[in-house]
Amino acid sequence: MNLLHLPLQEQAVFVLAAMVLFTSFLLLSQTRLVTSIHTFAWQGALITGVTALMAWTAGEPHLYISATLTLTLKALLIPWMLHRLVRRLDC
Repeated sequence: MNLLHLPLQEQAVFVLAAMVLFTSFLLLSQTRLVTSIHTFAWQGALITGVTALMAWTAGEPHLYISATLTLTLKALLIPWMLHRLVRRLDC
């Protein structure tokens, strides 16, 4: 399979998926808690991008709901709660 012959949207999905995989390895290698929280939030944003791009490419509107939930929960709410907990515990 030659990636250069794929449509631009599919190439973008591959790049974003590779970046999600890269952030997974970054999460495994982190020793600092706050840096792990930031990496987790970036991973959520990347997953949101992949899902929204797939929704646009495939024309599936229910994937926009999934992208919105991922952005809200994984990229915003959970990291915010974890930051509050870190500040409260003084880590």
